[in-house]
Amino acid sequence: VLRAAREDGLDAVETGEAPTSRIYDPVHVLKGLPGRMRILRAMPRETIVHTNDLNALQAWGPAARMLGLAVVHHDRGLGRV
Repeated sequence: VLRAAREDGLDAVETGEAPTSRIYDPVHVLKGLPGRMRILRAMPRETIVHTNDLNALQAWGPAARMLGLAVVHHDRGLGRV
């Protein structure tokens, strides 16, 4: 996704976060919040945070919204376990 976004002329950032399980983990969300907010604060105000799975939305959505950034989400795997 990162490569495709860059090829299309979009600014995209590799977060370095490891994949997480499909189970909501509030500890993961809270522990990563300062780092996520630091990354997002460095982005322009018109940044749109795009997530494509529920784990990323749960992790990055609160940080983005706390900073007043737009969030777009789609998940093609909602039926998976």
